[in-house]
Amino acid sequence: MLVAFIKWYLTFRGFERSGAFYRAIGIPAVDRVLARAFGEAPVEPYAPNLEANEASLRTKLFGGLYAEINNMMCNLIYLGMAIICFVTGYQFLAWWSIAIGSTHFIVVLIERYKRLLILEWLEHPEALTAPELEVEVAYPRTEKELRHFYFQPKPFESDKLFAALGVNWFRHFVFWLTNLGGVVADEETKKHEPHRLTGGSILALDAFEKKTRTSETVHLIGILQHLPYLIVFVYTHFWFGLLYFAGMAYLNIFSILLQRQHRLRVFKILMKRAQRTPKS
Repeated sequence: MLVAFIKWYLTFRGFERSGAFYRAIGIPAVDRVLARAFGEAPVEPYAPNLEANEASLRTKLFGGLYAEINNMMCNLIYLGMAIICFVTGYQFLAWWSIAIGSTHFIVVLIERYKRLLILEWLEHPEALTAPELEVEVAYPRTEKELRHFYFQPKPFESDKLFAALGVNWFRHFVFWLTNLGGVVADEETKKHEPHRLTGGSILALDAFEKKTRTSETVHLIGILQHLPYLIVFVYTHFWFGLLYFAGMAYLNIFSILLQRQHRLRVFKILMKRAQRTPKS
């Protein structure tokens, strides 16, 4: 039943299919701003004189399905919290919940618009290119760029530590959510699931590592967004609210730990390549 509902939800409605609705409300501009902020390239609309890499498009398509479902779930959570806060007299937190929920709703709109663009590209196979075989390319980042004071793995971080903290169990939960995102994807797109490394090229590893930094940053922001709940609920002894905060803190903290575990597994490889790259 859940799968059937997700398929129904992910289906485009008539007013969406041309993309005019999203362009009218400024979604392409918002997408470009966010893409630039996180160092990513936005999906360009199809044009007969342009080309796009098919694998990259399918990776974005699968990742977008996951992100859309994830953010819609967040919308429901914050809507419920807003209602509870209004009923119990926490007016500021009710509006705060609506404000946070609106950011997730904007992400939903962005992902739906990007999916429209990608599906249009996939309808034109003549404009799609395959990735070039990598022989020996210059690694694009330097040691200094990799050794970020925060994102660089710390000496005490290890797979054993992350396993002891329960990160591997949380990974299964994330994969379950990911599979929900793939319920409407075709078999070819499912091969490009973005949360697993399927290629061993240095550029694929580098892109994966950068994605862990983006995801970790998002969840760090999520923790900051929830601090007002903690302050108010501790001060007023609202135990249900504290349970809500604990649940959201768990999701954000373990999402951060999962990204750090991912990064730990590829960081040494990237560092070795950075050390081999000739200095300009």
